[in-house]
Amino acid sequence: MYKTASHAKWYILDRGQSMVHFSNDFARVIAFYDKWGQQISRIRYYNEKGLPFAVRNLVRSKYYDFSIYVVIEVTVRDKTAYFVKIEDNTCWKTIKVVDGEMEVTEEFDKT
Repeated sequence: MYKTASHAKWYILDRGQSMVHFSNDFARVIAFYDKWGQQISRIRYYNEKGLPFAVRNLVRSKYYDFSIYVVIEVTVRDKTAYFVKIEDNTCWKTIKVVDGEMEVTEEFDKT
């Protein structure tokens, strides 16, 4: 499934589930599998370049003066949420994007 994976480390979890973390072309990945080897969920960490255009465009349309410094993509079964970490001179924010809907989930002042 991940042909360009490198430095993979596997762990056995409870009830026969397993977890692997590795790096690939542009992301750090943590994937969880059930006891039959089917992927249950996945977390990917990457920068703005890996963000799908539609998600990037949505965030940039409202927060055009902010920099995107990390993206955390969480997929459970067939549903994906993007947690886009952004900053400007005064604050940091986390923007959650799911199915084209956007909401601020965290906001911290830099003071």
